[in-house]
Amino acid sequence: NEYKSYLRTMSTADIDELLEAKSRELQTLQERKVHALNREIEGLTLQLNGCREQHTELKESFEYNLNLLAERDTELEKYDDIITELNSRITQFMAEISDMKVDL
Repeated sequence: NEYKSYLRTMSTADIDELLEAKSRELQTLQERKVHALNREIEGLTLQLNGCREQHTELKESFEYNLNLLAERDTELEKYDDIITELNSRITQFMAEISDMKVDL
């Protein structure tokens, strides 16, 4: 209330001076906000770059591991084929042995 009463008694020159002071104050606050936002952008940019690097490392690691799995699958298929072949040969040898026992 006192402030409103004070404003009513001010001259136009006083009001102009107060407006100018408030305008400078507003400009200063806007400049501080811009600086604060720029600092925040810098921090977020650093964070984003860190996330990008981590993403790249994870992607490369994933692709490497995926390649290892593909190589392992190929090797397992090779061993499956060898086991199948050996089982077939064992079965064949057992049949031959059985035939030889019959002949004795």
